[in-house]
Amino acid sequence: EVLGIRERGFSGYTNIRSVNLPSSILEIEAEAFSDCDNLENINIPNNTSAIGSKAFCGCISLKDVIIPFSVERIGDRAFWGCSNLESVLMLGNIKEIEPLTFYWCFKLESFYIPDSVIAIGEKAFYSCFRLEDVYIPNSVVSIGDRAFEYTSLKSVYIPMSVEYIGKDVFYGCSDLSDIRVSDYNKRYESIEGILIDKNGELIRYPSAKEGAIYTIPKSVRSIASGA
Repeated sequence: EVLGIRERGFSGYTNIRSVNLPSSILEIEAEAFSDCDNLENINIPNNTSAIGSKAFCGCISLKDVIIPFSVERIGDRAFWGCSNLESVLMLGNIKEIEPLTFYWCFKLESFYIPDSVIAIGEKAFYSCFRLEDVYIPNSVVSIGDRAFEYTSLKSVYIPMSVEYIGKDVFYGCSDLSDIRVSDYNKRYESIEGILIDKNGELIRYPSAKEGAIYTIPKSVRSIASGA
């Protein structure tokens, strides 16, 4: 009985187009399928609990992935450079979207983050150029530096649970017109669609916000770099 796919087990196998893993698989280790250029489809079994770092990194033909409820951890850079990845259905009990997980996934257009997630790592969705819509649940406590940099987000809602927003999270989001924040968030607020730290720092002025004139609120004492 096969219990796992070892580190770099199929790395660089360019002849593989489809993989049907047995239900006994508990772990897909680091770089297990990295750089499988022609891999289009893979099923992740319902018993799998962990997907390792860079497990599918560079799988440029992979189009869609379903991550089952059993998955508790996805390693950093797991889908880095999956440039044709269009759909990810994340059902697992994942606590963190680790750094660079979906870096350079150019074709992702929307992403629903499950309410098990408490942290979005640094550059998690960096340069997902077509990403227009993301759901951030009221479980997320921290959003890492540059998490959504260079995406096509049009509007964002920050829930009550968020306590930390890193640097340049929405930098380069040229279509972003509105950032909304829960009225019950203790750390951040939105004034006219602009993200402001309640300690007095203007975090982000949306690049696509309408209006040629903006008056900075009196509560603002500093402006963040790249705001």
